[in-house]
Amino acid sequence: MITDLRSDTFTLPTDEMKKAIVNAKLGDDVFREDKSVIELENLISEMTGKESALLVSSGTMGNLIALMVHCNRGSEVVLGDQSHIYYYEQGGISSIASLIPKPLKNYEDGTIDIDDIENSLRDENIHFPETKLICLESTHNRCNGSPLELSYMERVYKLAKSKGLNIHLDGARIFNAISYLNVDLNQVFKFVDSGMICLSKGLGSPIGSLLVGSKEFITKARRVRKVLGGGMRQAGVIAAPGIVSLKKISKIIVDDNRRALEIAKFVDSINGFSVDLDLVKTNIFYIDTEERLAEDVVKTLSENGIFSFSVGKHKIRFVTHYMIKDDNIDHIKNVFFTVFG
Repeated sequence: MITDLRSDTFTLPTDEMKKAIVNAKLGDDVFREDKSVIELENLISEMTGKESALLVSSGTMGNLIALMVHCNRGSEVVLGDQSHIYYYEQGGISSIASLIPKPLKNYEDGTIDIDDIENSLRDENIHFPETKLICLESTHNRCNGSPLELSYMERVYKLAKSKGLNIHLDGARIFNAISYLNVDLNQVFKFVDSGMICLSKGLGSPIGSLLVGSKEFITKARRVRKVLGGGMRQAGVIAAPGIVSLKKISKIIVDDNRRALEIAKFVDSINGFSVDLDLVKTNIFYIDTEERLAEDVVKTLSENGIFSFSVGKHKIRFVTHYMIKDDNIDHIKNVFFTVFG
């Protein structure tokens, strides 16, 4: 048996998604004639409560477009020092968007201290860059897959609006967040001006992300997507599985969170391993290998059909997704008990 816990990006499309691709109603999306794309964009707009949406090829593209729409060249963007935009998107915020990142400390729960945010905002002064945008991330990839509580998001939103700023949400794994928080998608998105949702992680689609916001925002975003080379023609082959993801896979993501906690509890019970169970809330968690080298543990696990990543000398990461079933949990338990127990 193979149990792949490296990332939820390793998910494969379901049979229903493959059928949807074959049967997709296609047209030229640059000319707004692809009915499948229009259906997908309308669906996510309705789910998030936002006026409009745009299909893009990746989460990185979606975030970059949002930055470029919200800001002018030379503007400053407040974001977390562990955020995906700052850490994993090749510095596009500066190299392409010509913006200045203002990284602030992310805490283990993915938050940035609100006082830190307020204190970082620039006064009106011709010597300073203008602060234009605050970026949040939920769930937070590098901060234990933590979901942002609605009360926190509301406080940041009120601060932003009091200062005339916009908020963009990197919601690549937002369905894991709302499954944990037990809230609807629109309850999250009412506290942001724009947001990005990834279809190809826990939602299982082979490609694609969605950008949501006001009609004016998406109109501008469509122009930016074009100049970045993101205009797509018969993109219904991407949209069709995305529709299945939103209608079907989104409803079972709660099981990914549940299975992650079950695995974490078991691994924590094995001598020589520890997991901070208070931090296991969604589908991402980290294992402290204590005296063992993480790379040695990863190698041993892979030899027994369990794939993972080391993210430090004594830390490995597990990520659950819809392809991890109860049989896979039994596999994990058997290997840990037999090899390390």
